[in-house]
Amino acid sequence: MILYVQIKKFPHNMGQMKSKNGGMLSISYDSYYADETFTKMENLLKELTEKPEERDILNRWEHTMNKRFRCSLERWRAFGWAIRVLENWGKHRIVLAFALRQVELAHELEDTNEFPQGVDVNAAILLADSYLNLAKVNLIKSQYKSCEKYSSKCLSLVSTIRRVYTDGLKLSGHAYLYKANANLGLSNFKQTLEDLERSLSVANDQDDKQLECLACGTMSSLYIQLKDYEKGNFFAV
Repeated sequence: MILYVQIKKFPHNMGQMKSKNGGMLSISYDSYYADETFTKMENLLKELTEKPEERDILNRWEHTMNKRFRCSLERWRAFGWAIRVLENWGKHRIVLAFALRQVELAHELEDTNEFPQGVDVNAAILLADSYLNLAKVNLIKSQYKSCEKYSSKCLSLVSTIRRVYTDGLKLSGHAYLYKANANLGLSNFKQTLEDLERSLSVANDQDDKQLECLACGTMSSLYIQLKDYEKGNFFAV
């Protein structure tokens, strides 16, 4: 039986990728966990993941979303919500499958340019965000080379966008952070430091305290591995 849930549609005045219209990109989802949409997504996925055929979750999810949403952009966003929920549950193997499919959906949007009337969205930034999701799940799975690759793809795409709005800049900050963690795992300490400095630069420029805290935590880990405990302690506190 195919499960169904009613999910709020995007407002048509969503506009370009600005923070005040948050919720589009993965870096915006954290502030939406109390939202009704997140709860509905969580309930749907709970039913799907309770069934024994775990490998079919992606197919059943996509079938449900295709019935609910005609717009590819809405389906892309639904996958983003699902990824956040599954991450919270530690379902990283399933997250990887969802993230790969979200990249495919972003490529389809880039090829078709299928956006609702009145919605000004750059397809490249959606693809960049999808690669960021892939980078994150590969980092969690300690696949450092894959994380570094997808973080770099994200950064490359963001650099091609002429009009980079607040969320686009924050996206690059998180990409540098994941890339830094990957290089730390690979013991590429010089590159780790360079990536962290770029991440912190974005955090300070955008007054993003969460990103700054995460980058400082990784900076502390870097200096501890280098046995510079004074600096490690400095960034930890």
